Amino acid sequence: MIDSSLDFHNCLYNIPMEMFKTLAPEAKFAVDFLGEASVLARKIQDEMVDPALEKNDRSPVTVADIAVQALLGYYLSERNPGAALIAEESSTMFAGEEGHRLVEAAAAFISSMVPGFREQSFRALLDYGAGLEKSNYWVLDPIDGTKGFLRGDQYAVALAYIEKGEVVLGGLACPRLSETGPGEASSVEKGNICIAVKGEGTYSRQEGDSDWTRTGVSRTDDPAEAVVLRSFESGHTNVSDIDRITGELGVQAAPLRVDSQVKYTLLARGKGDIYLRIPSASSPGYVEKIWDHAAGKLVVEEAGGKSSDINGNPLDFSRGRFLDQNKGVIATNGILHDKVLEAIRKI
Repeated sequence: MIDSSLDFHNCLYNIPMEMFKTLAPEAKFAVDFLGEASVLARKIQDEMVDPALEKNDRSPVTVADIAVQALLGYYLSERNPGAALIAEESSTMFAGEEGHRLVEAAAAFISSMVPGFREQSFRALLDYGAGLEKSNYWVLDPIDGTKGFLRGDQYAVALAYIEKGEVVLGGLACPRLSETGPGEASSVEKGNICIAVKGEGTYSRQEGDSDWTRTGVSRTDDPAEAVVLRSFESGHTNVSDIDRITGELGVQAAPLRVDSQVKYTLLARGKGDIYLRIPSASSPGYVEKIWDHAAGKLVVEEAGGKSSDINGNPLDFSRGRFLDQNKGVIATNGILHDKVLEAIRKI
């Protein structure tokens, strides 16, 4: 059980416990952590984007990735001991001199914010909660959109809570997202956070604001007017098929290009209408990871939107780390969802 009496060191997004009828302690924990993680990630991005290591799938991992994940391990050990966690990073990849440098840098950044952090074992905290067989568990993507992070652009910290295979809480911190939209990320010193609890809506707050705002998707019902949210990076999605789908829909508006689960936040806030992640022909065996979609999926759905795979099936989070029963991902404002599925079937 989460101890809600323990305060985070530098929380900027405090959530009233009465805002949600269910999961209030978990929601408060998520928001407190995401607020702290946002400050930490932005500090690292400003002061030290590099170095980065390359994982086996050729994706980069930075000081911020492991710092944010270890920070969650630290706060889980303090406020929710014994909690299970599925997260993207693992201490096993940080062998050798370069890995040691990343660990030392990450630990130094955390200790600058959290007094006494160096008393803990960094590698143990990085792996905190891993491998535990529990029906309820947290899911974390510490820096979703690492390439955007490295460019000085948009990225997200994504945290979700799963109960018996169902996402019941989702939170997204977007440290460089302004109130009006992506804009010039490097100039944004205060970011945005969204929090959703199943059946109770999605709420958004800009850092420094005093109140949370109930968030809702757009009411766009004409595909020609729809804004499609697309990535700068195309590693795991099929760009040509997305072009064909948007052509079939008759989309006229220019796409909004932004990395990571920031797209889910924009969709939930009515700043976009359609998000497509279509399997790439160059990576036919690629399977989506739960940390890439768990938080964003619920944030969009509780804002009135809809998500599914490209066949219209619900996303299945009951099978561990992978969405291996699904093919691709679609998220929309709900109104356009069936039209998007129809366009996909036609091509």
